[in-house]
Amino acid sequence: MTDPLAQSCCTTGPYLELEPCPVRDAGTTRKRKLKLPTEGGEHGESSSRSEHTRTRNLVVSFLLMIAIGSGNKVFQKLQTIPMQNYPNFLNLWTTFMYIPFSLAYILPVSRFGLFDNAITAEHLSMPKAPFAIMGLLDSLAGIMQTFAAVYLPGPLLVLLPQAAIPISMALSKRVLHERYKCLQYVGAAVVMAGILVVLEPVITQRHAPSYVCAAFDEEQYCTTCQTETTEDACLSHRIDDTDDGGVPTFLKGSISNSTNDMDDEDVVCHWIPANESASHMANAVSTLIWSLVVILSCVPMTLSSVYKEIALGGETDLDPILLNGYIAGFQFLFSLVLSVPAGMASSPPVYPSEVPLNLWNGLKCYAGIGSIFTGCHTDEMCAGLAPLFVNVYLLLNVLYNILIIYILKYGSSNVLWLALTIMVPIGNLAFSLPFMPGGGAEIHPSDIIGLLVILSGLVLYRFGTAIVEILLPATWISSGSLASSSSSLRDDENDLTENLLGDVHDNPESSAGDDGVSV
Repeated sequence: MTDPLAQSCCTTGPYLELEPCPVRDAGTTRKRKLKLPTEGGEHGESSSRSEHTRTRNLVVSFLLMIAIGSGNKVFQKLQTIPMQNYPNFLNLWTTFMYIPFSLAYILPVSRFGLFDNAITAEHLSMPKAPFAIMGLLDSLAGIMQTFAAVYLPGPLLVLLPQAAIPISMALSKRVLHERYKCLQYVGAAVVMAGILVVLEPVITQRHAPSYVCAAFDEEQYCTTCQTETTEDACLSHRIDDTDDGGVPTFLKGSISNSTNDMDDEDVVCHWIPANESASHMANAVSTLIWSLVVILSCVPMTLSSVYKEIALGGETDLDPILLNGYIAGFQFLFSLVLSVPAGMASSPPVYPSEVPLNLWNGLKCYAGIGSIFTGCHTDEMCAGLAPLFVNVYLLLNVLYNILIIYILKYGSSNVLWLALTIMVPIGNLAFSLPFMPGGGAEIHPSDIIGLLVILSGLVLYRFGTAIVEILLPATWISSGSLASSSSSLRDDENDLTENLLGDVHDNPESSAGDDGVSV
């Protein structure tokens, strides 16, 4: 499972997602063969399928991948809106759900020798210590990504995880002594430049409003006031004490003498400069901190991927879903332990003694029952939206990973990369649609520029050599280093298609994910 928070990562977060690792030079990648389950054997099925049917299946899988993968990115954020008080529960739940999913496959396949005896007794008796280390690293990444998804706007959750590319390159080169093409270095540098463009408004706060609406009594009326963006709307909230039941009710209407009415005792909100609002300044600092957390989460994700190459190197014929199941189990156990210190990072903090109650209230919210109705973060959206958004995300995540397997089965890793690259702008811009909660995120010129720069870097990194091969004269390609580079890239693609099915961990991931297990 990955957090498609990290859609470019080989292994991410608390959700099951297959994600491509950076392409490495042929001869340097540690290979392992992971069996893709097929009835009757892979060769028999390939020989019986016509090329036309294969192409049709690839096109359908590719288009569905873009649609479902983009939806997976969007619902990764949407599920956190009603569950904003319960990131620990959300992380544990989305991790735990993949354990029974994996067991539903592992048990009958190992018992009855299905799919050409894909899971043998030797596989089940493998040492579990390496899977525990993978689960620990993935649990760290999953917690970081899930908590960040609660506190960051959707567009940042799509763009910031692309930092996994340069981070993965640096760690792989250092630990595994991998080699990369020149255009891959250029693409990684361009991606980092795009991320800096995206972060600049977060650091300088130049897109922040000059004035905000704040509640006089934040414990009671914070959610009422913080949604208003104009002065008249802010000052129009007042309390009507004439209700027959003696319970204060709100009256909202246009008022002409707003400045005088600010002194009235029945006024709920006041319109103040943003730099005088403690909650607004705290949110600005929080956004910057959680943006850095998303970027840093790529470190344990990449270390997990590197460790998988080391621990599972050689010619191990290991079923990917079995690997998912092993890692998911350990990831859930580590996430359960880490939920105690992680709760302190919540807003408001969940102290260790409060973690069990917070998890119980999270389960109630998932079932549509709220528990918190005062303060700035209430459970008013638990009813209806929480089970809908979380379950839709889980469904999209499962379909997303199935489609990745189909694309690798009928096509190649380059086709998968193309789909993942197209999903970046779609997922990013989807959050600006008017039907999104809150009316959609506002798009600024810096957002478009950052998106285009990151997208350019992704294209250079993933397809730069192929593009140069097309554009340069054939005589240049047939003589010189480019021909060797092209041949190496084709070898890398074959190696990577095998390795993609083995880099198994949501963020996904993510997936991924975007996006608890990921591939």
